[in-house]
Amino acid sequence: MRVRDAVGFHPRSTLSEPRREYKQMLECQKYRVHFTYTGRYGSIRMPKNADPFCRNILKGFLNLLTLTPRYQKEYEVLEDGLEGECNTRYVLYEEKKNNIYLFNRIRDLNNCKQKVMLNVGIPFFHLFQQPNCFQRERFVQGTSAFVTKVKRDNKGDLITQVKSEQVLEFPIGGEDATGYMKAHQLLNLREVRPDQGQQQQQQQQQQQQEEGELEVTSIRYEIPKSLFFARDGELQQRSCTTG
Repeated sequence: MRVRDAVGFHPRSTLSEPRREYKQMLECQKYRVHFTYTGRYGSIRMPKNADPFCRNILKGFLNLLTLTPRYQKEYEVLEDGLEGECNTRYVLYEEKKNNIYLFNRIRDLNNCKQKVMLNVGIPFFHLFQQPNCFQRERFVQGTSAFVTKVKRDNKGDLITQVKSEQVLEFPIGGEDATGYMKAHQLLNLREVRPDQGQQQQQQQQQQQQEEGELEVTSIRYEIPKSLFFARDGELQQRSCTTG
């Protein structure tokens, strides 16, 4: 079976291919992020004039490098990230021959504190639904998995590669019908540039002037204000039936 993504209101209108925002993503490269990092992030500062789309793209890169190392082979922590503070399980593998450590990190997106989310729908809609139907419609399972490769030498630890996969599973109608969305990311270290001292500081100051004023933010996803308003007066209707 082959599945293609499309947008529209079926069957009232014809579905069309979604717009690809490659140009908008490339424009985000002009912005820089200033942060302190010790595995977890301290202060994060971004340009005030950057739109939420670019800010979220940059936060997505930062989220890949989040790491909470412990002197244990397996452990669980409450770790902050794009979705909020979520229960995260670590499994550590060591390749002693190559001085490489592999951190396998699994975030349970259904077990989070201060979760970043936006509920869209009619208030008290569940009062008019059959109980089983409502529970099935709102039950979405989410998991993010990361594999971080760390190289250790006399100079310290260096992250050389990060792989990630996020899966969201949700009901799409019927008792056993389930759909899912999957996203992959791969980050490879290409080069390590030496510290250029004063010249580098001057370049950073010039970039900061071009970017404008910076503001302190968190690593969590920012929901664009445009999502709070209906577009073109369209109201999406949902229906649910049980057998």
